Amino acid sequence: MPELLRGKPLNLVLESGRLPLPEVVRTAACVADAPGSAHEAGPTHRDIKPSDVIVRSNSKAKAVDLGITKSSDARHDITTGVLIGIPAHRAPECSSGALDHRSDLYSLGCVIYEMITGN
Repeated sequence: MPELLRGKPLNLVLESGRLPLPEVVRTAACVADAPGSAHEAGPTHRDIKPSDVIVRSNSKAKAVDLGITKSSDARHDITTGVLIGIPAHRAPECSSGALDHRSDLYSLGCVIYEMITGN
C-alpha cells in the first residue's frame, strides 16, 4: 500500500549546505534500510540519489522511487541495454551492464559524500 510521506527531498535540504555528522549517520542508516530490504528480495534500486530520499519532520529518512529497480530475474528487466540512473551516482560497472546490489552501495556512498561535504 502506498504511503504518503510528508517531508522534504534531501536534495532540497542540501541546498542549505552540508549536514551535521550525526544527521548524516542517521539519514544514511535510514536510507540503507530500503536497499537492504529490497536486496533480500532480489531487486537492485539502481538510482539512489538525494532527490530520492525524503527527510521527515521526525529526522527519519526514507528512500523512494523504486521505479527502475532491476530484478535478479532477467525476464523482468525492461531496461536491458539501457543506462539507468544519474551518472554522478552510478557505479562504474553499471556502464557495462554488470550491476547488482553493490551498485546501490556505491550510489549510497555518493549520497553520503554529498551530505558530508554539501557538494
